[in-house]
Amino acid sequence: MSNNEVESRLRSLERRLNRYRLAASLLGAAVVGLAGIAANTPEKVANELKARKIVVVDEQGKEAAHLTAGPHGGVLNIHNRSGLAVVLLGASEKGGQVTVADGQGAHCVTVIGEEAGGQINLMDQKGQKNQLTAGSSKH
Repeated sequence: MSNNEVESRLRSLERRLNRYRLAASLLGAAVVGLAGIAANTPEKVANELKARKIVVVDEQGKEAAHLTAGPHGGVLNIHNRSGLAVVLLGASEKGGQVTVADGQGAHCVTVIGEEAGGQINLMDQKGQKNQLTAGSSKH
C-alpha cells in the first residue's frame, strides 16, 4: 500500500468519525431536550373513570376492596387481611345499607335506610339480633 492510499483512507476514516461524532452529539442533545420536555409536561388526570368493577389489592396482591355495580346501585366491600368482607356499603331496593362484620366475617351491625325510616340491627356474641326501628309517624 502506498503513502497516498494510506493518507486517502485516513482522511476517509476521519470524515466518517466526524460524521459519527456529529450524529451522536445531535442524538444526545435530542434526548436531553425530550427528557426536559417530558419532565415539564403536566400529569394528565382523567375526569372520569368508568368500570363495572374496581378491585383494590394490597402489596401482596390480595384483594382489599371491591367497588361494583349491584342490582340496585353501587356496592363497596372492604376486606380484612384474611380476605373476609368486614364492611359493606351499598344501595338497596328502598335505600342504603351499611353492614359491619367481625374479623371472622359475621355481621355485627347493620344500618338500613328506607323511605319509611331507618333500622339498626346489632348482633351480640351469641348471635341474638337486637333491633331498633324508626318509622314515619302517622297523624
